[in-house]
Formats: sequence, C-alpha cells, structure tokens
Amino acid sequence: MRCVACERSEILAHLGEPHWTVSEDGLLFDYHHWVFQADCGFRVCYSFSADGPPEGAIHTSLPEDDHLLRHDPWCKNNSQRRDDVHFETDIRRRIESYSEADPILADLHSFQVWRMGDDGNEMNVGYPTSEINARCHVAELESHKHKQIYWYRRCTDAAELNDARKSSGRPSP
Repeated sequence: MRCVACERSEILAHLGEPHWTVSEDGLLFDYHHWVFQADCGFRVCYSFSADGPPEGAIHTSLPEDDHLLRHDPWCKNNSQRRDDVHFETDIRRRIESYSEADPILADLHSFQVWRMGDDGNEMNVGYPTSEINARCHVAELESHKHKQIYWYRRCTDAAELNDARKSSGRPSP
C-alpha cells in the first residue's frame, strides 16, 4: 500500500474519471474510493476521506508496488510506500484467506521474467511475481526496442523459485 497527499482534483486530472466509485460511511469521516483498472486487469483504488485532509491511501488488487508504478509512474513522486510489519502480516493473511476465491493470489510469486542477451545467455529479470505483473513487465521491456528477447514463464519448482529470488536479491517470504 502507498500513502498519497494531494488534492483529489489532482488525481482526477492525472487519471481521468475512475472506472468505479464507492462511498462509505465512516466513524469520523465519510470515505470515497475511486477504482481505476488497467488493460491487464490490475486495479488501483485511491481512498480519501470526503471532508477530511487531502490525503489518502492507494490500494491495489495485487500487493505489487512495481506493477502499480509501471501503470502509474505519477505515484512514484506523489506517494510514499508504507512498509511495516503489520502491513506485511495483513498481506500474508489476505493471501491465505482469499487464495481459494482469487487464484491469482495463490500464484503471486510463481512467474519469472527472463531475457536472452546478445550472447545467447538466459537471465532472470527482477523477481518472481504474478502472471499479470510478469506479462506487463515483458510488454514494458519490449516497448523499449532493445535487441534482447523477453518472456515470462512459471517457476517450475521450489528450487527454481529460490534461485530466482536469490539472484534478484529478493528475500524468501
């Protein structure tokens, strides 16, 4: 999750009208949730108090900060990532609770992006992620018109998954 401090009009000017809006009665403030959906299906929700200060939270359909920044680079300079133990615990609980209802959560770290260099060697790019994020990452890399070939594939076993995490510098969950 990221925290954002800006006027609501700034979000609308940047992203246009949301795909969905939801209003919610709160204890101190009423809340508005504006949901935007990318072509790949990735959803971003900006949540603000209706009458409160011009700050809010950015929630995503998958806990992948790099996927958010790929679709919305504006967030990088206008929001702050929330990293704390409670948030990581919440994510793990959500994955455990909802992975049957939402199969994407069960495969959250099951795909790896790869590239083939000019020398013919294959190398993993980034860290194991969801299929949606891997597909978007490949599309972004291919849009740069480099000579390398990019693709993604499912990590076939625990050893391959751990090797990919180690070589990317990403800790195991």
